[in-house]
Parts: sequence; C-alpha cells; structure tokens
Amino acid sequence: MNSEHPFTKSYLRIVIISAIMISAILVYWGLLLLYTPIPPVAALIDSIISTGIFAILSYLLWYAVGFINSLYAEIILTIIVMIVWLTGTFIGQYLGEQTVTGTPSIFLPTLPIRLTCGLLCWIIISQWYHLQRLTEWKKERIINENIQTIQTSGITDRIAVKDGSHIHIIHLKDLIYIQACGDYVTLFTSNGEYLKEETMKYLESNLPADKFLRIHRSFIVNLEQIQQVELFGKETYHVLLKNGATLRASNTGYKLLKEQLSL
Repeated sequence: MNSEHPFTKSYLRIVIISAIMISAILVYWGLLLLYTPIPPVAALIDSIISTGIFAILSYLLWYAVGFINSLYAEIILTIIVMIVWLTGTFIGQYLGEQTVTGTPSIFLPTLPIRLTCGLLCWIIISQWYHLQRLTEWKKERIINENIQTIQTSGITDRIAVKDGSHIHIIHLKDLIYIQACGDYVTLFTSNGEYLKEETMKYLESNLPADKFLRIHRSFIVNLEQIQQVELFGKETYHVLLKNGATLRASNTGYKLLKEQLSL
C-alpha cells in the first residue's frame, strides 16, 4: 500500500494544512484567554508550543494507523499521546509565563480545556486517517482486480505492469523486446522501459508465437522489430533491432529464428 503521507500529497494540501495550523494556534490562544488566567503573550507562546507538539504527534500517527487493528490498541495509543501532549503543554505554559511574568501559574486549572481540545482534535484526525487508509485499500484492491483480470484472460494484445498506484498497459505492437532480470523481466517499448514481476517461461508460453520468439535464455524479441542477424563468433549470433539495440542469440535461438523467418 502506498505509504505517502496525506499531509504532503500535494502543494495545495500543504497550504491547507498550514492554514489549519495557524487557525488552530489562534483558536487555542483565544480559548486559553477565555477560560484560563494566563496572560495574552504567555498564552500565545503556550499556544504555539502546544499546537506544534500536537502537529508532530498527529503527523506521526499516520504511520501507526496501519498497525492499529483494535479499539483497545487505539485507546492505549490515545492515552499515551495525551500524556505526551499534556506534558508538552505544561512546558509551553511554563516557558510562556516564565518569559512574560517570571512566575508560572498553576497548570491544573487549565487541564480541562486542554484535555477537551486535545481529545476532540485527536479523534477527528485519527478518523480522517482511517478514512484515508480505507480509500487507499479500496484503490489497491481495484488495481489488483484489474491486473488479475488481465492476467487470467491470457496475453492477447497487451501486458499490464503495476507501478505503485498506477497500471501501465503495454500493447504488444509497442513491445520491442524483453530481457530477463532475476525474478523480474524488463519490457523494452517504444515509450520506455518497464519492470514486471514475471518469468520468461510464462511470457514465452503466452505471447503470440508468430510475433515473439525467445532467442536466448535472457531475451524474447518482437520478430517485426528485427532488422538484421549476423554471426558474431563461433555459434554466437547478434540480432540487430530497428531501434539500434543489439541482442545476443544462442545457437538454438538462431535455429528457431531461421525457422520462424523461413530462412
């Protein structure tokens, strides 16, 4: 599953999140002024520090959401986060009032408003993250179903290649040749190269035999892309393609190539 953080998926979203953070600082500052005895400047310093700590914890929550699979675990995580955040707000209040008045006030009277704001915001962000994960899971399932549909129907005139959350459809007429790369194959096309988790044996068996031929254990070539075949050494042949690429052909591959091309 794509693990890209939803906060940073686009510049627009970064701008929106930044605006929300500024708004949160101002709202939190106003609530502190309204419901606590903290002086205005000290309350602003407190608000900036508290909101910053909460933003960091909220950002990190995304990487934990995928591993939370029970309500019990979510409650435990919320309790831990609230303890960490309230500790940060205590530091924020202390620094703010120490800077302004030199005598920090008691933290306990401010606890109800802090805990209420923190819990509400945390629940909203947590549920939004879960919604984002669900949306990604649905997209991933649709992608996998599309790939499975293409694969189970056999190779007719196209090959599907998955790249992250994208599916590239390669039409066989655009496929120049295929090269083995361990457990993967590289598909060379007129539009670029694509890496696919597949075996050469599978492709050799499922590609149209009148259009594609395995000329070497590492190469399958589109017969229409061959420009010239030449002897390179003893029982070693080079196949020159129209795009300028040169492929090696084994002795067996050369014999099959001669039969296929009626040479």
